Amino acid sequence: MAVIEDLFDSFKPGITAICAFIFIYVAFIHPLFFAPLAHVPGPVGCKLSWYYIALFDVQLTRNDRIAEWHKKYGPVICIRPGEVSLSDPLLMREIYGTKGKYTKSRFFDHFMAYGARALFSIGPYWEHQQKRMLISTFYHRTSIQKPVVELFVRERMQQLFDQINRRLQANTDTKTIKMYPIFNCFAFDNITRLLYGPRHCAYTLENDCHERQLLLQMKQAQLWSPLKFNFPLIVNGSYFTKKLLPHGFEASLSAEDDLAEWNWRNLNEAMEDKEVTIDNSLLARMLAVKDQDGRPLDLNYIGSELFDHLNAAQETVAVALVYVTYHLGIHRDWQAIIREELQSLPIQDDGFPTLAAIEAAPLFEAFIREVHRLNPGASGRQERYVPEGGKVYDGIFLPEGVRHRYLILILPGLTRARFEPQHQRLPFIMTRLSFLLPKSSVRHDGSIYHPLNSSVWNGLSFLSAMAHVCASERLLQQWRSISLLRLCV
Repeated sequence: MAVIEDLFDSFKPGITAICAFIFIYVAFIHPLFFAPLAHVPGPVGCKLSWYYIALFDVQLTRNDRIAEWHKKYGPVICIRPGEVSLSDPLLMREIYGTKGKYTKSRFFDHFMAYGARALFSIGPYWEHQQKRMLISTFYHRTSIQKPVVELFVRERMQQLFDQINRRLQANTDTKTIKMYPIFNCFAFDNITRLLYGPRHCAYTLENDCHERQLLLQMKQAQLWSPLKFNFPLIVNGSYFTKKLLPHGFEASLSAEDDLAEWNWRNLNEAMEDKEVTIDNSLLARMLAVKDQDGRPLDLNYIGSELFDHLNAAQETVAVALVYVTYHLGIHRDWQAIIREELQSLPIQDDGFPTLAAIEAAPLFEAFIREVHRLNPGASGRQERYVPEGGKVYDGIFLPEGVRHRYLILILPGLTRARFEPQHQRLPFIMTRLSFLLPKSSVRHDGSIYHPLNSSVWNGLSFLSAMAHVCASERLLQQWRSISLLRLCV
């Protein structure tokens, strides 16, 4: 026994040295010199640890950090072991356009609901295209801009400004009101009308209802989602975490589940309505179409699709409205110019110009385009896998994803512009000269900053545009200076 102990003691320094070398090799040498992305520019911390960028994500500064790294390292950077970010708009159009046919990453598994994959969460390109054909026609302009849909939006606008006026009258000492919650309710009412029809949609603007509480919880969930995504075990499994973190965190943990439960209950109630199939709604469309085998769509899939559109569109429209109103408030010169343009349009019985007339107003359209350029509505994690065989991006070869350990991902540079002089994000450049150009020039400029494109999101963008049109027009008519309204998000 003593001999064995002496033998072990003699080998202990060697074993310690080997263990130390293995640790150093695995933790530092391999990621920096031999990993598939070792040659890709980027911060050392990003190549060493998956959690390096997670720290910035939790602090809600992830996008800003990635923008700084792109300025320092170039258009292709490593932001995590196995993940890269691209900021070249031409590359982004290739990857996210219809010609790229890139596969979505496993990140989109998080968007599954009721055991089914909505269109947004389907990874393979061809499977995504086949499923998209089932519902994409509903979001064509000819469907979305039907009078019955526009009429509901305009009616909601009347209620929106009734609520704003009441809050202004209640706060006589100040003209500061919180705009985001109001826009959030407005967006939720409109998207539920589009999804479920007029008898099963929400009316949160005028009613202090359960749906309002759901929206408040979802706002908290969006605030805490980076922490939940990056550290799920700590967040979901720790009693002390729930007690130590600020008020609202614990409620945010169940926000998505509560909204999913509301969506499922609303779907089942609508299914009992015999007239639901004749409504101009996405639900009616999905009940009418058949799958490839000629069978009705599965109810779980229908619920998953409705939930995904409900969650995404509501937030997209609300945030877009906040940014449009914000920029109207801080750019007094353009506020006056656009007010003059809109006031020259013929007014309908409800006090609004026709949507067609407003769409033809060039200055207002230019303003909306510029706001979306500066504050893109879709700035999420649009992850894709590098295609089979690998590919060269801006002179840097990215290998095909190595199974099990590495999956090389492509993420968009969230600044939506390449960090070179000819593509740099400019400040607010609203001038008559820059946007009163031939339509082709405007489209070309927009193509640089808006690579994500599909008929579904174009349709939702049109719904958002109707909201922009109605909200902005009435704001400009009703208040001489929108900057009196402080936008509290």
